[in-house]
Amino acid sequence: MKKFLMKIKVNMLVVLLISLLGGMAGSYFFNNRWLGLIVAIPLCALYIYQVYQVQADYREQHTKKKHTNKYR
Repeated sequence: MKKFLMKIKVNMLVVLLISLLGGMAGSYFFNNRWLGLIVAIPLCALYIYQVYQVQADYREQHTKKKHTNKYR
């Protein structure tokens, strides 16, 4: 599941544009002004998850190791 979620690249600019377009289309065609928000919440959650996962992977790779030479 993690590989699938990380494969979909989400940019915050794309999230903003999709939410704006969804809100305008929902208001114009469906008389529903909440459509943009409904579309934007999962995309924002996916973006936040990806940022958190990248930081967690970086932190895991760059952990400080204790030196074993006691006379150093």
